[in-house]
Amino acid sequence: MMVLWCRLAPRGASAEQCTGKVVGMSDGDTISVLSEGQAVTVRLYGGVAPEKAQAFGTHARRFSGDLVLQRDVTVVVHTTDRYSCLVGEVLLPDSGSLGHELVRAGLA
Repeated sequence: MMVLWCRLAPRGASAEQCTGKVVGMSDGDTISVLSEGQAVTVRLYGGVAPEKAQAFGTHARRFSGDLVLQRDVTVVVHTTDRYSCLVGEVLLPDSGSLGHELVRAGLA
């Protein structure tokens, strides 16, 4: 079981925000963020990109990697999924959103 590097806010409270460097990617909508010495898996909230083996999956992964890999991002945590991954909005250094950019590119 992974150790969460930020705690979820109680229902009705504002969402927790965590910042860290993106150190890996599983696919276009799943990244690994290093914060306080721990790598945590983060899945995008509100949408999905194709898996690696699906049509456009490699393109979505490359597109996401170009935006976030080895860069600092802020994750606005909404919940955790059944695999103990954080699910949240990934905010880019320029104040954009990874999820919005994937949708804009037609990849989510």
